[in-house]
Amino acid sequence: MTLAVKRARAYEPFETCPRFEICSVNDCPLDPGATLHAESGKQGRSSIPGDPETRCRAHRSTRESVAVAYGYSPEWARTHREVRRDAKRAAWLALPLEERERRLKALTAKRPKSSASDPDPDFDTDLPDDPGSEGGDSGGQSGGS
Repeated sequence: MTLAVKRARAYEPFETCPRFEICSVNDCPLDPGATLHAESGKQGRSSIPGDPETRCRAHRSTRESVAVAYGYSPEWARTHREVRRDAKRAAWLALPLEERERRLKALTAKRPKSSASDPDPDFDTDLPDDPGSEGGDSGGQSGGS
């Protein structure tokens, strides 16, 4: 069923989500009454202890297309986690390039050396150059005329 057909008979954006029939998330990013979309000072629907599902499993691109179909911006359909991650990403990108490079160098200096850079002395590196050239017949066929 296409999104346009679903939208024609649905009342809320979350009803057009492909996971709607099997989903039980109370704090749905496609629900206009969810905590994500509540006006400041007001409490929207949110997850409660014991909920079978507490996070949306629909793909971000799916949620964004549903939001746009209902006249919302694509950002409207983001989860709490995506909102936090996007804010951190924007803050990182707002830093001057020199500051980002300095922070990356500091992190790299603190990180332990990778074991991948130190070859394992017990690892056997004496492998044949061409595994198909050893023994057997060519072409993989046996006998025949």
